[in-house]
Amino acid sequence: MTDGAGGPAAAVHTVLVVAKSHLDVGFTDLAAAVRERWLRELLPRAVHTAAALRDRGAGPRLCWTTPSWILHEALEDGDQGLRAMVDAAVGAGDLAWHAAPFTTHTELVDRSLFTHGLSISARLDQRFGRRTRAAKLTDVPGHTRAVVSLLAEAGVDLLHVGVNPAAASPDVPELFRWRDDAAASVAHPSEPFDATGRPDPPAINVLYRSGGYGALQVLAGSGVAVDLWVDGDNDGPPDVDDVVARWDRLRLAHPAAEIRAATLDDVADVVRSVAAELPVLNGEIGDTWIHGIASDPSKTAAFRETCRRRRSWIDSGAVAADDPALWSASTELLLVAEHTWGLDQKTHWPDTDHWSESALASVRPRPATRRFEWSWSEQRSYLDRFLQRLEAAGRSDLAADARAGMLLTGAAPVSVDGLVALSRPDDGGPIRARLGPLEVAVDPHDGALVELVVDAEGGGRRDLVGGGRALGRVGHRTYDAADYERWFSTYNAGTRPEDRDWALWDNTKPGLDRSGARSAWYAPDLVGAWTGRRDADADGPGAEVLVLELSFSDETRSLSAAPPWVLVGYELADGRPDELSVWVQWVGKAAARWPESTWCSFVPTVADDDAWTMSKMGEDVSPLDVVSRGARTLHAADVVRHRDGIRLELIDAPLVAPGSPSLLRFEDRLPDLAGGWHVCLYANVWGTNFPMWCPGDARFRLTLGW
Repeated sequence: MTDGAGGPAAAVHTVLVVAKSHLDVGFTDLAAAVRERWLRELLPRAVHTAAALRDRGAGPRLCWTTPSWILHEALEDGDQGLRAMVDAAVGAGDLAWHAAPFTTHTELVDRSLFTHGLSISARLDQRFGRRTRAAKLTDVPGHTRAVVSLLAEAGVDLLHVGVNPAAASPDVPELFRWRDDAAASVAHPSEPFDATGRPDPPAINVLYRSGGYGALQVLAGSGVAVDLWVDGDNDGPPDVDDVVARWDRLRLAHPAAEIRAATLDDVADVVRSVAAELPVLNGEIGDTWIHGIASDPSKTAAFRETCRRRRSWIDSGAVAADDPALWSASTELLLVAEHTWGLDQKTHWPDTDHWSESALASVRPRPATRRFEWSWSEQRSYLDRFLQRLEAAGRSDLAADARAGMLLTGAAPVSVDGLVALSRPDDGGPIRARLGPLEVAVDPHDGALVELVVDAEGGGRRDLVGGGRALGRVGHRTYDAADYERWFSTYNAGTRPEDRDWALWDNTKPGLDRSGARSAWYAPDLVGAWTGRRDADADGPGAEVLVLELSFSDETRSLSAAPPWVLVGYELADGRPDELSVWVQWVGKAAARWPESTWCSFVPTVADDDAWTMSKMGEDVSPLDVVSRGARTLHAADVVRHRDGIRLELIDAPLVAPGSPSLLRFEDRLPDLAGGWHVCLYANVWGTNFPMWCPGDARFRLTLGW
């Protein structure tokens, strides 16, 4: 497939013009204002342009394609005039939708909620007698392979991905067939797929556009070119003159071709006709923007807990997925994972001077800063709106359960009353303790577990860690301008000169070179350790517990917003001899803007370091099966598992780095899994529209099993 400018024009007999604008639910303005702009300005403008072109007689036409969510919003919540206008425009072929509700960080979403997003398009299909077969995800550079089976199950067989012009694109063909062998083996575990006539694994066709939201591309072997004409963020649609000029340029490029307004479904039909000839990809791509979700850890934790509760309601039969109350509320929940998490910094808060706690405190009361911070709060409010929708529809029982789950994700008082303080050995060696049958050794310097001996299956004992490896090691990383220069020169190396100014704002930290920031790794100091028994109560069963208190030095906190105190807990609950509940909690984190990240690392002893998999959206993915220039260094996962039986469940903080705690490094090599797994608890390294500071307390839960 080639760009239209360089492709063989004579071979093209049809040009399909698919016009749309990129929806950011935020970024250019507050999210509520963006929604209103689409409903009150953009949709009516598109309808008027299409009508004006039709009134001119034969010639250019406009069919404007939107994500399904905003069109559904217009039909459900718009006034009578807007609803009638949209209804008529869809019937006339002037408005269309694609199957995705909006662009999400897909691997943050569970399978059930992702499927809910596709059901918005399905409801529009039912209303208008259509069958939407194509989806588009714009801006975010990549997605997890787990979406393949979900799209295929929904009848969607074409996905268009348009990559942000300044982002690195994965090394994939422009047009390919993406197959999910992992989903197939999960769906039919007793029937491995081979050449004997068993069902094929799920697959979809993918049209990938690097360096932009869309472009003129020739679909090889079809004689059809697609002009995917995408206006900027919350911009457009084109007016009459724009459409006429576009048609004129296309006629010059392809004088023998028929040019017509089209939908993404029309493109899907063409691609389907050549699908048998497409190259096949079955590897993971992943999301190289996924680090943004660590900027608001409490929101992410509450979202994940709410998704688990929602899924349990459906699985238990307490409510159906298409129940009107849950269906309406679920759209609010899905908006948490939309790829826009606030206002665009370079437009709304282009500050280059205030980095430290004291400097930032001096500008936080200013109206511009307050509005900037409010945009992050507005994004958090989707969780409240999820509860409100349930309550308004008479499902206060579900809302109460979800609210209780959210409370579990918050920081909780920790008492060591009744526990026994552990002393440091005189020889400076590890601090030893027992948790029931478990034997534990704690590093006396940073509090990591350097030994964990458990009962082995079939009898005997097994050491889960040793030989210089450790579990639960907390660390704090800070970054300077040189880190960002390296990042921009690698990850953003393909940025065009005309995009460089805004790309620097979006991907680096202008002014950081004058801030006093350092590039360094800081380990905490172990302050105290306690062990003992916690009796059963309303919150859970009895357990043997180990509590560790860590502290970051004054120097660390003078150069970052590292929390002054971190508590780490390990609990061996009664009746669960093969897993430890782990929690990490900090108190009193300051508001400072220096880029930083906080990690909790797990490097267990295993027989084969490469025998690890991650569960992403419920499907197993090997970290060694990620395409070149894909997300090889960081993933959002639910669980990581080893063939030996060790597992790490990521309950609240889903970001995990295989091999090393890597951020701001775009290295096109597969990770060395001997380095273990590193859970990213917090990171504000990306500005753009993600929260840049997150003060206060936070709590993170994990489960270590064997």
